Amino acid sequence: MIFANPFESTKKSMLNVSAKIIEVINKENINNFEKVIYMVENSLNISYEKVILALNFLYMIGAIKYDKKRDILEVNYEI
Repeated sequence: MIFANPFESTKKSMLNVSAKIIEVINKENINNFEKVIYMVENSLNISYEKVILALNFLYMIGAIKYDKKRDILEVNYEI
């Protein structure tokens, strides 16, 4: 779900998780795929699956790029 449901904290909404992913990549200069997942999981206290869903969402809308050779994530500023 993109927005949090009424029974769940807004911290766990996909939009908030997506924003945190972009923040981790930009502000904390962490772009390794697994490290980004770990940082977001721990900072928001959410499951691995929610982080993966948010990563998929960001990738599908073109907000992030994934470099398979270097296993890193990059924010796409061209959108």
